[in-house]
Amino acid sequence: MNALGFSIAIVFAPLVLATADWYAAWSAEHNPPATLQWNSVERIDTDTLRLTLLVTRHRDCQMVRVLGYTGKTLQAMQPAESLEREDGRPPQSYPVGITVISRPWLLRGIYGGKVAVSAYYDCDNTVIKAPILVGDVPEMKP
Repeated sequence: MNALGFSIAIVFAPLVLATADWYAAWSAEHNPPATLQWNSVERIDTDTLRLTLLVTRHRDCQMVRVLGYTGKTLQAMQPAESLEREDGRPPQSYPVGITVISRPWLLRGIYGGKVAVSAYYDCDNTVIKAPILVGDVPEMKP
């Protein structure tokens, strides 16, 4: 009887492992640590944007990194030269369940009319990317 149990375990182990990986990916996509929306996008010179975001925290995870991209199209995005808080402080995590307006961020390196922001969170020692936020680079005002 032990041989039968062992045989069943051998047969189903890959299925269980594959299901666990699939569920982890599905959960990260359908239960993100946070969602981002544009609050303001202001062009302050030819190569710099000032951004504020509406951030809604859904899970108790710590923000570890924020990346910015710009490009002529969504398919031709390039990493920005930098994306950092205007006050120079590190990213801040907010309480779960509320929506806040972020501190201003400066994105340097504009390579076209599209801008994207991607945030990464540490959730129980697993890094999870929040859904990417995409928008348009505003024109320079005279």
